[in-house]
This record gives sequence, structure tokens and C-alpha cells, in this order.
Amino acid sequence: GRRPERALIVPLRLAQVLNLLALPKRARAVTEAALALAKSAQWKANLRHERGASLRMLGEYTLAVAESEQAVTLMVEAKAPPGELAAALHDLGWSHVALGQLAEARGRFEQALDLHEALADDKPAVEVCKDLFAMGRVALNEGRYDEALTSLTRSLEIIVALVPQGEHPQRARTLRELGVCRRLRGELLEAEALLNEAEARFARIFGAHHVERALTLNELAGIRQALG
Repeated sequence: GRRPERALIVPLRLAQVLNLLALPKRARAVTEAALALAKSAQWKANLRHERGASLRMLGEYTLAVAESEQAVTLMVEAKAPPGELAAALHDLGWSHVALGQLAEARGRFEQALDLHEALADDKPAVEVCKDLFAMGRVALNEGRYDEALTSLTRSLEIIVALVPQGEHPQRARTLRELGVCRRLRGELLEAEALLNEAEARFARIFGAHHVERALTLNELAGIRQALG
């Protein structure tokens, strides 16, 4: 029955923590062992979702897509809570991005956004912010710069509403992507201002030698060279 399956909450939470700690090999082993005990669609879905996250972190993107697709199918079958389905769709979108499957990624991010916006009920929500950020990144990669600008601007507005005073890495990342978008649109002065703000925020959040700041400085160097 269902009672023995409730014990699966322990390996599921352990796998989630291991993934957060960037220990995906251990997380994958935990979910694989737990899947052998899972019977219901809901538990299989949750475990496969987490296993898909581990595979993506390990760079096994094709396997990650397959695992996450199964998780989404099982969640629909089990009538899973919308938030769980939206999270699985969002993660699946990033696996598609890693494989260069941008149309598929865009479709998954759009599905996740629809679910998250319904749950947010017009209130600022970090999940909506992240979906819009992802859609902006995809649009940038597809060369749809106006659409990217719209999605990234909306994403930034939400994170500013959520964290108006403090620092948040997502705010700095969104500023950087907006700077890249402005650069690609030929708006170099606007791009420089956005990237300057992103660089300063990354320095305050992570310190001077973090990779996020280095990536931003690299973008800034290209713009300054173009501006002369």
C-alpha cells in the first residue's frame, strides 16, 4: 500500500539536498535505489524529477531530458500539484537548452510560466521571475532580441519587487542578460550601464574573484573596446 511509500520522503529529501550541495552522483544513486521501491505515479514522478536534475548537473543532457519527460508524464497522470509540475517543466526546459533544442525549451518554459502565474495570482513570485529569465535567455539565443528584452525586463521588475533593498544573485544575472541583449541590439551605452551595475552587484554578493563577476567583466571589456 501507500504506507511503505511514505518512507520515500527521506531519500527524496536527501537527493534534493545532495543536488543543492552539487553532489549529483550521490543524489542519482539515492534516487535510483528509491525508485526500485516506488509504486505510485506521484512518487515515481518526484524521484525521476530529482534524478533528471542530477543527470543535468552531470552533463548527461539527453538522459536528463528523457528522465524529466517521464517525470512530467507521471505528474500529469497523478494529477500532481501545479507547482510541482511547473518545477519539472522548468527543469526540463534547461536540459533542452543544454542540447540546443531551443524551440522545445521555449515550449516547456512557457508551460511552466502559465502554471506559475496562475499560482502567483498577480503577486510577485520568484518562480515567475525565473521562468521569464529562462524565456529571455532562449529568445536571446534565437536572435529574437525584442522578445528577450520584454521577458528579461519583466523578470527584473519582479525580482526588484521581491527584494527591493537587498542583494540577490538573480537580480545581478538578469541585469547582465539585459546588458547582453542591449549590446546585441546595438545599444552599447545602455548595455554598459546595465553591465556595470551587474558587475558591482556580483562583487558585493560573491566577492572579487567569482566566475559570475568575471563573465560580466568580459562582456564589459568587449563593449568598452567597441565604444573606444
